[in-house]
Amino acid sequence: MLTTFPQLLLKHAAERPTAPAMREKEYGIWQTHSWADMAALVEHVACGLHQAGLTRGEHMIIVGANRPRLYATMLAAQSLGAIPVPLYQDAVATECVFPINNAEVRFAVVEDQEQVDKMLEIREQCPQLQHVYYDDPRGLRNYDQPGLGGLEELVGAGQAFAKAHPGRVSYPKPPDFHGTTFLKQLLLGLAPDAAVLQKPVDPATFVTATAPLWAYLDTLHPLQWRQGKAFPASAADMHRMLADGELALSITFNPNEGANLIAAKQLPTTAYSFGFTGGSKPGTIGNVHFVAIPVNASAVAGAKVFANFLLSPEAQARKADVAVWGDGTVLKTSLLPADVQARMAKTPPGALAEAVPTLPEPHASWVEALEAEWLKRYGAR
Repeated sequence: MLTTFPQLLLKHAAERPTAPAMREKEYGIWQTHSWADMAALVEHVACGLHQAGLTRGEHMIIVGANRPRLYATMLAAQSLGAIPVPLYQDAVATECVFPINNAEVRFAVVEDQEQVDKMLEIREQCPQLQHVYYDDPRGLRNYDQPGLGGLEELVGAGQAFAKAHPGRVSYPKPPDFHGTTFLKQLLLGLAPDAAVLQKPVDPATFVTATAPLWAYLDTLHPLQWRQGKAFPASAADMHRMLADGELALSITFNPNEGANLIAAKQLPTTAYSFGFTGGSKPGTIGNVHFVAIPVNASAVAGAKVFANFLLSPEAQARKADVAVWGDGTVLKTSLLPADVQARMAKTPPGALAEAVPTLPEPHASWVEALEAEWLKRYGAR
């Protein structure tokens, strides 16, 4: 299920690109903006804001009337993981000081000269406010304050960035373990009834449950690296491509993988990790570690001692250390001694900092069916 406004925008742009998304009266005549127009505008504004330095988790204020480009700016901010904060357009300048400072806002996008004047008036009281972009340039020709610019310039910079950086997302080619899990993750979110995925697969159920998955991939692949005609061989290849700037993200099961790659100087310190925590189906498929003792083992007692050692708090804390391995613990930390909890609570730069629910794997019989259908549809490209 698509749960964010940027996701829904892309869905509408793919299904009804020429249909009206918004209408705006200009010089007394209604102007129509199609879904494809809005998706392109959001992409270019997002790329422009990314180039200007807006980052995930930041707040950005938006002040103005109900205008398509200001709504597009909100969606662009959300696309980057930032939080748009609309302020009343009729608020006096002093009323904007608290929300700007409280949210540590660096970016503002406003409608016109009136809103620009407000931002400039309070700039000394909001020293972190670095960038102010305006939609309507009338009356602003002779303004030359640092950090002040037109939204049109931002869109132009975003267009250039998008053209220079096409297709920076992908996933490993199934039946690679991470690639197949990517398909299962999508299926859990897209299937009309996720409960059927916990039962053995049958042909009729497979067709119904996976139809949204293939429709989603048909839309996604043309936007991917190499237009979805080729895929990385593994998650390790994606890590390398991420480090080289060829991809914008990679995939892992290890919450500390980003931290490990930063510690190994394979990724810059600006890299970060995230999981799926929002929407109606939050969570990520987890990878479970097993310690197995073969039925014909010659030293069962010794194997049990070794297994107990691997599960000991001391060994688990050492395993979680990025200088050693950097893999999270399988223990319930709330039951551990306070000193061990403190060691495990440290989140190194780049590691997953938020709690992400773990989703149950689909029934094992779905793996072979998914891989076979994926290879049939996309594997020969």
